[in-house]
Amino acid sequence: MSDSYYPAPSQFSPSLPTIQSWLGTRKSNTVNRTGLLETVGFSKDQGWTIIAILIEIMALGLTIVGALRAQNNTRYLIGAIIVVILFVTLDIIGVKMFHAKSESRTVLRNRLSITVDPVMRGNLDKQIKEWSFGEFLGLLLMVISAGLKILGLVAFFGIKGSGSMMLIAVIFIFYLVVIYIHSSHTGYWLAAVQTSRKMKKEYDRWVDANSKGLSNSFGAQTYSRLYTSSLMMQEGVKVFHNGRQKLDLVSSAPGQNGQVFTYRISSVGLMWDSDISSLTSLFTDRFAHELRTECIRLQMTMVGHDGGPAAVPSDGSDGTIPSTGF
Repeated sequence: MSDSYYPAPSQFSPSLPTIQSWLGTRKSNTVNRTGLLETVGFSKDQGWTIIAILIEIMALGLTIVGALRAQNNTRYLIGAIIVVILFVTLDIIGVKMFHAKSESRTVLRNRLSITVDPVMRGNLDKQIKEWSFGEFLGLLLMVISAGLKILGLVAFFGIKGSGSMMLIAVIFIFYLVVIYIHSSHTGYWLAAVQTSRKMKKEYDRWVDANSKGLSNSFGAQTYSRLYTSSLMMQEGVKVFHNGRQKLDLVSSAPGQNGQVFTYRISSVGLMWDSDISSLTSLFTDRFAHELRTECIRLQMTMVGHDGGPAAVPSDGSDGTIPSTGF
């Protein structure tokens, strides 16, 4: 996946379930870019996953070949097939269970990035670091699967002789690597592939419905959020456009410590993380920091979570301004 996650982002938007599945992909997780609506490291995750799959295929093949070599090969073959089905099933379930918390952890990391209260930050940090029972069980299933693979090779392929212990130790190391790959890469790769397929399927449905003049639920909507700041956007600038995003100066009024500015940040369609980086790069560091926080709050509403209370315009109005269009 790349920064162009789906075509026509100003016209098309995936469904909320698909958007939420996007939260399970790998994120930047840096100081300036926590990561919410993005996918990074896809090629690396895919490369490592392919290595794990090749090792898995080796175990599968050697187990089946070993069973076919046995004299009473029908009984051995049935046993080998059962072992293969077991370790493949345990791997799939284990990977899914281990990464089941990825979506909620992504939301927690972003909530932490926009939270100031130290007590709340401490609670959020604790929730992020805590292992769930599902993660523990998922890792256990992957370990059991690795044990079955080693057992299958020993029992069916007939690893024996003076060098057997050394060979078993090498195989053991191989499957430690596989467990690492499944826990650190496969889940993210699988989430990215599944999300990409869902987006493509919904995009195709949107194109088909539009071509037939039918209504559909995949049209992009405009999201917006009000916030106040003591900082001026740019001298003499009231409306700032950057692609699908727009920043409006709604009002300005005297406050206790100087002028208070009320802004509206808007986005036609989903605001990707790359959009935030592009927008905030155009302002001074202090203003960009506040704007980045408000963009993340707006993103949180896009993915079905609370972004926190919006500001009330400093002049007491309802925040409406004449439409300037995008």
